[in-house]
Amino acid sequence: MMKYFITLMLLFCSTIISASDLEKVYGWSQMDWVFANADAYKTFQTKKVSTLAPLAGVHIAKDNTLYISVPRWMIKDVPSTLNKIVFAKGKPVLQPYPTLWMNDLANPNGLRNVLGFTIDKKERMWILDKGDVAGEANTPDYAQKIVIYDMKEQKVLHTFIIDDNLADRKKSFLNDIAVDTDRDIAYISDSGIKNAPDNDTGIIVYNWETNKARRVLHRHPSTKNNPKVKLIANGEPVFKDNSFQVGINGIAVTDDGQYLYWSKTTGEHFYRIKTSVLKDFHTPQETIEDAVEDLGVFGGNSDGITIDKNNIVYIADLTHNRIVTYDPKTNTYDTQVQDKRLIWPDTLSISTDGWLYFSVNRLHKAFSKTLDYNAKQDNFEIWRVKLP
Repeated sequence: MMKYFITLMLLFCSTIISASDLEKVYGWSQMDWVFANADAYKTFQTKKVSTLAPLAGVHIAKDNTLYISVPRWMIKDVPSTLNKIVFAKGKPVLQPYPTLWMNDLANPNGLRNVLGFTIDKKERMWILDKGDVAGEANTPDYAQKIVIYDMKEQKVLHTFIIDDNLADRKKSFLNDIAVDTDRDIAYISDSGIKNAPDNDTGIIVYNWETNKARRVLHRHPSTKNNPKVKLIANGEPVFKDNSFQVGINGIAVTDDGQYLYWSKTTGEHFYRIKTSVLKDFHTPQETIEDAVEDLGVFGGNSDGITIDKNNIVYIADLTHNRIVTYDPKTNTYDTQVQDKRLIWPDTLSISTDGWLYFSVNRLHKAFSKTLDYNAKQDNFEIWRVKLP
């Protein structure tokens, strides 16, 4: 049972950032890569990979380099699932990161399918590998993992395999990762999509120092999808039969590491918990469940979230094409920015100089294969807005 329920009023204040303050950083009709050779490009074109490779995550490093994930959800031939943006012939393209070999499915230690990743305060990238590729029936034992990569030294520091006791490969959907840099603790959201509509949802807590992990809030109401809630993006249903069921999705930890927040996509509520009960692996599951705080309804379906140094939480609202903020001091929600061009805002990341970057990917259209990849308009975008 949830110990706290806080009823909050959704505020639409005069502080909303205007559309003129929004800046599109990059846009693509279809994602494009730096190719190793002509054969690789030929395969990419022949299999029409670009029509099956939507943009997903985005994070910005201290030097303002942007890194993005392109999951191998729909086809295994995505050239690289983790990338950084570089320029070729004056256009932004994707370069495999850290290397092409690290993104090669033939590499047993490589990255198979990356959706969630993050960059911590020590310039280490924590990469969450979902493991399964393009709906394969049998995912290898080593596939689900966390890879910790030193971006300055350009080397892998550690790899932790996520076994079936933590996330059953037949049911799991490892979605996003948040990191407490000072304590080297990672929090992972498992949306459990493979078992939809009865999703096996939960949160995985990983302690790098002890190299141990624990699953908590398994199938708990705070992580579970709500099949009665309709998933709406850009004002329209995502699949008329409401078959796209996603439980816990966005996850973020405060700068001081004291609170963990998360959202649900097929759901309307927002949650948090004191991390003290999560960091102690001896805490009973019942105690953890009682510590969950329900922060009420923020006004729509959500995807990614992030938190600034003032503990203001930013939430991607798919339903209303906007970014919502939650202020824990006042227990209120507000609209940070709203624009009809923000069709499925996905992942959020804050730069060191105070810009909020976020990806927009029309994901419902990509999954239903109704995007026009020959159109002049961009299907996949990275936007930014200056924070107050």
